[in-house]
Parts: sequence; C-alpha cells; structure tokens
Amino acid sequence: SVVAMLAEKYGPRLCVVDSSNEIAGDGDTPHRLLKSARRLQVADPEQLAAKLIEALINHGPAVMIVDELARPSEVKNIIRIIQRGVRVIACLHGDTIQEVVRNPDYEPLLGIDNGQHIYPTILTSAVELRERGFYYAYETLSNAVDDVLFNNIPASKLLPLENLTTLKQNL
Repeated sequence: SVVAMLAEKYGPRLCVVDSSNEIAGDGDTPHRLLKSARRLQVADPEQLAAKLIEALINHGPAVMIVDELARPSEVKNIIRIIQRGVRVIACLHGDTIQEVVRNPDYEPLLGIDNGQHIYPTILTSAVELRERGFYYAYETLSNAVDDVLFNNIPASKLLPLENLTTLKQNL
C-alpha cells in the first residue's frame, strides 16, 4: 500500500531497489501498482550496496524504497543517499525495535557509537509490523533509540494497518 501511494505521488522519482522481489514483483514485469516508478532488481544480495548507488546516480530519485538492509556496506550507502536529500524507506531485519537498535550493523543509521546514542539518527521514524492487521509507529526514532538503550519500553502508537494516516503524513 505504501509503495502504491508513493508511486502515485512521485511517479518516476520513486525508485524501488528490490533484493528479494517482495516489493515490486517477481520477473521482468514490475507489479502494476508501481505505475511509472523505477525498479531495480538485485539478482545477488551481495550486490545490493552497489545497486543503491546505481539507483542514486542513474535515476535521481526523490524517494527510494529498499528491501532488506543487512550489511554494513548497505547501511553506509543508505546514509550517503539520505545525506543527498533522498527520502528512504528501508526494511531492517529484526522482530522488534529492540532487536534493530541492538544490531551493531545498524548503529550508524541510529546515531549509536559503542553502544551509546551520541549523534542524531539518520532515520527519523519507524514502523514495526508485529501483529497481524496492526503496526506500531515510532514517530520520533531518536527517542525510541534512547529508550531501548536505557532498557525502557519505547513509546509507540498501535494503529490498524488499514488506517495508514500516520504513514501518509510522513511521506
């Protein structure tokens, strides 16, 4: 649903970098909901970091959607992309926000150095899909990171998935 909303709004200025074909569809024909948005398939997950830079350089996106960030090289390139003014929606591995914050590979995105939150988060908000039909919205990711690092439960809003109001406001 988020991809369809963004494809409608940004058209070819939306670029989907899909490492598992879960976002934009499998095969040579992209999912019809992409409309005129760009799609870069990643045949080998080891090449995701390079495809991110290829998308930035060759497609000039306003928004980039990336599936399955998992390696430090991918995180580094996402930071470069965000610093160039591209809005990024990325899937990170972890069942909970606590797992994501405690994953050392994601520390640069979350403003963490040696287990301490010392600089601003690169990502500003987060959505966690934990329960069927609902999502948890962390509207200020920086606060959620602090809460996790201090072993507190981060503040979130539990919202029904069909009501994407919070997501729409942030896109």
